Amino acid sequence: MKSHQNRINTAIFGTLKRVFTPSFALTLRLYTARTAGLRRQLISRLRNNTAVPTVTIIFAPQLQRHVVCPAQQVAASTLGEALHTAFRAAPLMQSYVLDEQGNVRKHVAVFINQQMLVNRSDLTVPLTADDVITVIQALSGG
Repeated sequence: MKSHQNRINTAIFGTLKRVFTPSFALTLRLYTARTAGLRRQLISRLRNNTAVPTVTIIFAPQLQRHVVCPAQQVAASTLGEALHTAFRAAPLMQSYVLDEQGNVRKHVAVFINQQMLVNRSDLTVPLTADDVITVIQALSGG
């Protein structure tokens, strides 16, 4: 009897054999997806032949004092995907931006096209092509 992971891998490979993928990045993200929900979403995108939008992510200079992470163009359809892709280039930045539960830290503000992210735990916010994500250190104190 196949394990759950084997069934997922079989579905992924079967889909990849049947579908022409327009983007190598999408295929790579499918293999590295950590959750079953994200894998299902990526498989659906592969079947529908929809491209992943390219967005820009910028880390403010205050955060770059701790970890150098220049602006990046990344292929991502959600805020969480964009952040995790950017963290691959600068892994130490993740601990400054996200807490242990994977939520945006209280001292960090995230903006998508100059609109502040209100729910720090919801990184499933959808992105569109040419969105600009800005991550800054929030001001606090009195």
